[in-house]
Amino acid sequence: MYISEILPVDSLEIADFKIYYTNYKSEADLIVYVTNYRQEALGKEEIWHFTEYRSDAGAKVFVTENRSEADLIIYRSSYKSEAGWTKAHPLRGKLH
Repeated sequence: MYISEILPVDSLEIADFKIYYTNYKSEADLIVYVTNYRQEALGKEEIWHFTEYRSDAGAKVFVTENRSEADLIIYRSSYKSEAGWTKAHPLRGKLH
């Protein structure tokens, strides 16, 4: 399973990691493009596909409102060409 199959969860206890959505690209660790097509996301850290099924999920993420609690700061882009890592990060290379 690839982590690009994302399942948002309401419980921190079952989450694989915590993410914070920022409105500013300059604050992001990872710029993500969200696709409606699962195949487009497979094997790509920067392209995510949201799933409703735990069995399909590569990662369960908890969205936090507190930036300092997050494992990963995410900026959601409308453009696939902008997607990618913006800086060195401990999770880089581990999300696919």
